[in-house]
Parts: sequence; C-alpha cells; structure tokens
Amino acid sequence: RGNKPIYFIIDGLDQIPKSDIELLKPILFKLPWNMNNFYFILSGEGEELRELFNSVLKKTKQIRVPSLNFDETCIFFKAINPKDKNHVREIYETWRGIPEDLNQIKTIINSGTSLEDFIQDNEIRVKQDLLERIWQQSEIEIKSFESLRIQIVSIITFNDSIQDIYKIADILRISYEDVVNEVQNISFINIKDGSLAFISKSFRDFLIKKIKKFEKKVLAVLLNYYSKIRFNCKLTKFI
Repeated sequence: RGNKPIYFIIDGLDQIPKSDIELLKPILFKLPWNMNNFYFILSGEGEELRELFNSVLKKTKQIRVPSLNFDETCIFFKAINPKDKNHVREIYETWRGIPEDLNQIKTIINSGTSLEDFIQDNEIRVKQDLLERIWQQSEIEIKSFESLRIQIVSIITFNDSIQDIYKIADILRISYEDVVNEVQNISFINIKDGSLAFISKSFRDFLIKKIKKFEKKVLAVLLNYYSKIRFNCKLTKFI
C-alpha cells in the first residue's frame, strides 16, 4: 500500500528435495523481484541460495546468524531447574545451538510436548527429520558394510563399551591414524582423549534404527575378534 515496503519471507528451502525445488522455481520466479518497495528475506546457505536465485537476484546482503551457546539455549527453552537443563544439554550437544533447528524443536515443545518427552520419544517426526539432516550432511553411504567408515560407526553404535580408538583399530586390523582419518570430519562423532563418542544419546538411538541392517555383521566381527583373543590366550597358557 502506497510507498510502504512489503517483505516476503522464504524459509525452509534447504529442507525441500532439489527435485521439488525445480518444480517450485516457476512460481518463485513470478514474485516481484527487483521491484521498488518489495524486499525478500531468504534463509539457508548463502552459496546455495545465490545459485538458486541467480537469475532474479541483483542486489543481496548476507547476514550470518550465530549459533547459541549452552546458556543462551537454556534461556531460549526457559530451562531453569537442573532436570530441564540436562534435557537442554542433550538438545544443545546434538544440534550445536543452530537457531533454525532449535526453533523447530521449540515449536514442538510449545505444542505441549515436554523437554523430557522430546528427548525420550524417538518417534517424534520433527526430531527424526532433524537427526536425519545431521546424518545426510555426513554423506556416508549405507549400501555396503565394506565401507571402513560404516564399520567404525557401526561398532560404536551397537557396542557402546567400545570407544577406544586403539581397540577399534585392533578389531578392524587398521592403524590408529586410519580410524581418526575416517571419522574426523563426521559432525556427529566427537574425538576426545583417544576415544570416539556420539554427540548425544539421541543420535546413537537414531543410528541404532538407521543402520539396523549392519547389527548382525558387527556382532560377527566382534565375535570373531574376541574368539581369536581367547584362543591366543589359551595357546599362550599351553605353551
């Protein structure tokens, strides 16, 4: 109306499959781009947005939204008591304080789901979608157990007592450095004090279902490993 600016807010494009984005393009491109008093606020990765809207964007300004720290995340979820703060810690360590993800989680909390229920209920669709996004970013193929990266992830998924990197290397007959090189760029695995650990229990629970088909293969690998150790111990005693 008049000379008042009109803002279009386009959010969530990074959650739409690329094939669907192609279908949306004709509609998006009909919007009043580069016209006086019309402004667009887009959320997502800067380079991807520029590539998508390259033909209609002439002048842009990029604003980076910083991640929240743990205390800010507690304030965001209004977590005051120690129990709620523990639940927020799980959320924070899983989603790294990313505002977009935290906002989606808060929408679920505001709809009547408690922080405790969100942590414990692995069937919440939004939670599964957010965990799936973390998995997709790792670009790990789950077609075959032959992948060394899949073998490492599977071992710490299905046997949480095995986290020591030297132990994992021994089981797979590779070097310590080989293990580190395979996982050092995986965002959902932390490397600390010579051990591997998932960013949170929520993510391990997610993986138990995600890579379920490799469970028996992992157990076979572990059984073979411990059987050889037992045999070698008996042989040593005999000698």
